[in-house]
Amino acid sequence: MNAAQLTAYIEQTLDTLAIQTAEARQSEQFLAYLKSCARFHSYSFGNLMLILWQKPAATRVAGYRTWQRMNRFVRKGEKGIAILAPCIFKDKEDETKSRIWFKTVYVFDLSQTKGEPLPEIDWRTTEQDAELQVALIKIVTSNSWEVSYVDDLEGAEGMCRYQSKTIALLKSTGTSTLIHEIGHMLLHADQQGMSRQDKETEAESVSFVVCTHFGIETAAPMYLAGWSDPKQIKQHAERIIKTAHRIIEVVQPSVVETDD
Repeated sequence: MNAAQLTAYIEQTLDTLAIQTAEARQSEQFLAYLKSCARFHSYSFGNLMLILWQKPAATRVAGYRTWQRMNRFVRKGEKGIAILAPCIFKDKEDETKSRIWFKTVYVFDLSQTKGEPLPEIDWRTTEQDAELQVALIKIVTSNSWEVSYVDDLEGAEGMCRYQSKTIALLKSTGTSTLIHEIGHMLLHADQQGMSRQDKETEAESVSFVVCTHFGIETAAPMYLAGWSDPKQIKQHAERIIKTAHRIIEVVQPSVVETDD
């Protein structure tokens, strides 16, 4: 496959990704996940600090009654996480004015509850191609970066640490995650002003293209459903295509193809 053919292949694969992402956004699994997320409040920075100070491992936090509406119930004996809730009332002397005061209320983390499981998006893949991994890691080291394997990343499968020039991966994570983080490394080390949404769109799209080329399992459409849409994928197509092309061209000679 020459350079022009590879580019055409990548463009076609990206079109496929856009279609599959649109389908994923309409799936029952994704819509149920969005409905679940809508029940959780967006807390202020101050309340987030209070939550993390009291329960550093907190993930999803809600009030007692909110958990009940989701058919989950706070376990007996659990201690609530104290936060501040604003209360607004009319000024008795001037009804055109309002005053705000704060009262302490209590919320609970998911780990403090039991009941029906929350809808989740299944986007994690664990397939590892040892030969491809070696070739991919060479791309990392050739850019003066390092790859480290860890037991825990606080819920993440991989992490691109720009300051230390390190890609951290869970030991159990798949090759698709390594490619995703390499996408971040190549595309975003000098793009600190770019939104998280745009970064995730580019990195995961690059991973999808490269994984498809090498026949690696990927759940990119479902992952991107939470970050992007077909229009956004196409808006970033030039950068995605260029980066995927670069990775494939470097890795391809290192991967030995075998006939069935």
